[in-house]
Amino acid sequence: YWESGMDLHASEDMYESFCKYQTALLDQFDRLATEYNFEVIDGSKDVQTVFVQLRSGIHQVLNGHPQRSIAAPPSDESTPAKRGNLEPAPEP
Repeated sequence: YWESGMDLHASEDMYESFCKYQTALLDQFDRLATEYNFEVIDGSKDVQTVFVQLRSGIHQVLNGHPQRSIAAPPSDESTPAKRGNLEPAPEP
């Protein structure tokens, strides 16, 4: 119920509400990543690759090293509206 955004009343259909809510959530994560210069890791890669990138980034933070890019920024294809079969969230 909560993960589908049904509490926001975007749609009476749970699947449609899920698509709208999750797309809007992904959009907000992308905005936060841009605004705060978050390191972005492609979670669709194989487990070992994601693990190595996470471990490297965490190691840098714990050792007080300056941030460096450990993954390329999201390409146009990874924007929320183009991920999977989710439809774009309506503009406010």
